[in-house]
Amino acid sequence: MYPYSSKSLKALLDVMVEMVEDDNFPADYDYCVTVLETPPAIFPNEISYDQKFNNKGTPQEVGQQMVVWPRSIIVFVQWANLQGDKQTYNPAFINKVRKAAGKGIEAVSDNIHTPMSTLTGHWIFPITREFDLPYVKRVYASNSSAERLKKFKWTNWIVDRIDNAYKQNLNLSVQVQHYGGSNSRYFKNGNNSPTSFNWRDTNLCWTNDAFYHAHLYEEAATWQEQNDKEGVGNPKAKFSEQDHRVLWGSYDLDLSSNHQYYYDSEEKYQRLCQIKNHYDPLGVFTPNRFCIGLPPEDKQPRRIGFAGLKKVTIPKPHKNHEERFWEMVSMQKEFGKPIPLWHTWCS
Repeated sequence: MYPYSSKSLKALLDVMVEMVEDDNFPADYDYCVTVLETPPAIFPNEISYDQKFNNKGTPQEVGQQMVVWPRSIIVFVQWANLQGDKQTYNPAFINKVRKAAGKGIEAVSDNIHTPMSTLTGHWIFPITREFDLPYVKRVYASNSSAERLKKFKWTNWIVDRIDNAYKQNLNLSVQVQHYGGSNSRYFKNGNNSPTSFNWRDTNLCWTNDAFYHAHLYEEAATWQEQNDKEGVGNPKAKFSEQDHRVLWGSYDLDLSSNHQYYYDSEEKYQRLCQIKNHYDPLGVFTPNRFCIGLPPEDKQPRRIGFAGLKKVTIPKPHKNHEERFWEMVSMQKEFGKPIPLWHTWCS
């Protein structure tokens, strides 16, 4: 875990582009870069849905401690020696990631053997995950070559977009993960596969959630729309010439009208619709419109109105991200007081 900086984030993503450049990159390595920040409490009287209907009590009442973190970069990287104990570990790739990230703290050391059964648990935040703020979601899948990503300066662009969101006081949860290469199981398992998984030629996957206080909805929506316009779906797009989406709500809440962004062939989508309608003709397992087998719905206005909310100036913290990060590193554990996110891994 590292204090956020534009320079470090770009360097870490440049390492990922190098992975894309090597089509024979070993499948033993998994690499994901995450950017997070604790949402600022702007309006003491602004009650979210989660807060209004929370029946669990306060953290102190249920014996839990509030988990906090400054704006941070979290790096997940592992080597899985898929060929067994005869493989010899080479730390060169992990060291390259370390050099790109700069000074930080490590929850797991590559100097100590850690079983995969334990290691995979570190990819999950071991805390209760309640989303107190609404968000506008995007998840893009890219099959762009490293040459194309470099040509359109994707790593520069994505860092600029993240910094632009922070200037507008949006709260982000961003993840970029390497998927591809000829050795990728996601790619290999797609050969003649009858499953509904799509975009098997994906190299990189980019999750981009913009959380916002109600008065900043327009800023969040406009920011994501610019990511759509500049990032995907056109010959000059920074991330992917094709517009490939993943997960609920990443393009639209009506899957039937927009399935071409989620399914890589019309034949596959229609086949799945037939299966769904055969086994669920009454729509018992159709909780909302983001489901296959439904007729397209008339397009509804996307934007939400928040009447009567004034824009405010959010006060800047007295300390920058790096100062806050290292201050939290030195925090002592004390029951009933907030604890840094990384203590939930290391405790």
